[in-house]
Amino acid sequence: MKSEQFQLDEGQSWTRAKPMGPLTTQAMGTSAELIACAWLLLHGYEVFRNVCSSGLIDVMAIKDREIFQFDVKTALTSSPPLTIDQYKAGILPLYVRAGGNCEIGTSPLTRNYKARNRA
Repeated sequence: MKSEQFQLDEGQSWTRAKPMGPLTTQAMGTSAELIACAWLLLHGYEVFRNVCSSGLIDVMAIKDREIFQFDVKTALTSSPPLTIDQYKAGILPLYVRAGGNCEIGTSPLTRNYKARNRA
């Protein structure tokens, strides 16, 4: 595997490996989750990743004393929508787009629940 050398301050350096080819679906999903976590951190959230490969959520985040549960979706692929169980649990899709931009989607069930209970 080829690599590049980068100079840091005062003679320190680090090496970055060049990718060998296209990412697998699993690697793309993991990369998207890490990008989503970084984006959430930059926007003031405390972030907690699911360390298990299964489960309804990928990331849990807290901001202003409110808890958010996200399923990270890679917008570069045709990601399947949230499952019914995810909608019922109030999980929100977090879309990772090209260039590292992210967008929090809405859950129709959560939105309808909030609208019915505003009075």
